[in-house]
Amino acid sequence: MITTATHTVIVLGCQRSGTTMSGQILGAHENAVMIDEFEGLYPWFHAQADQAPDAATLSTKVMQKSTAKYADRAARYVAQGGGPMPADHISHLVLKAPNLTFEAAKIARLTTQVRVIYPQRDPRAVVASMVRLSDIDFVTNQIKHLEGAPQVRAAFASDFDVLSDTTQPYWIRAAKVWKIKTGLVESFTAKGLPVLPLKYEDLVRNPDDMIPEILRFCDLPESQCAHHPESVYQGTGPGGTKRTRRIDTTAVERWSHELNADQTRDVMLAAAPLAEALGYV
Repeated sequence: MITTATHTVIVLGCQRSGTTMSGQILGAHENAVMIDEFEGLYPWFHAQADQAPDAATLSTKVMQKSTAKYADRAARYVAQGGGPMPADHISHLVLKAPNLTFEAAKIARLTTQVRVIYPQRDPRAVVASMVRLSDIDFVTNQIKHLEGAPQVRAAFASDFDVLSDTTQPYWIRAAKVWKIKTGLVESFTAKGLPVLPLKYEDLVRNPDDMIPEILRFCDLPESQCAHHPESVYQGTGPGGTKRTRRIDTTAVERWSHELNADQTRDVMLAAAPLAEALGYV
């Protein structure tokens, strides 16, 4: 990675599982800078991991875009060469990158100290959120990514068949997205990468307990900025999320008002047995 940062924290897992919230908590820390998905993260990451000739150019572009989310850019960036780069006190680069969940091998090749944060959330809540955000086709997007990940596709062959079956209801296919992406956590531990799986529900309900645990895992000191990330940011993030929005405790059970009984049953059947193993029953 072409930055002063010695640590890379990558937030992985299934979309709508708390990846944005986790990324913002970590990216708010005064010793961190976060790169988000729509800031050119994926082309930049692949260029860095593959040591491509355009890696330096993409680094400049992605850093430029990453500054816009911070209310006080001067506290984190300095002018260097052709654009902004993280200041010397920035030790951690945070990548909010759920679509790198298919890239365990490339992540393991990074030369910085890597930590993986892996949010997990009730599949009923994830599916309800995907259905609610009807302008984003989560299922089709993930099929495209899986088509470029043959080993993952083979490991989840029966789930991928259902995911690809357009005659199936959208909520069942969305549940298969959850099952595949949430179930990939072991692919990172198998590569020797330090991984912290965390429950979205625990983070929402007990942030004062969970945030220090996350910071310790990432080798970051305790920080009030991490506890109050909304004070650090401006604008909106992926999915139209207001970056200044506080943690929403009502989101935990919202799914129960958005899915009917048949949909709830279908989702839990499609997500089995992983949903039960994680305690979502």
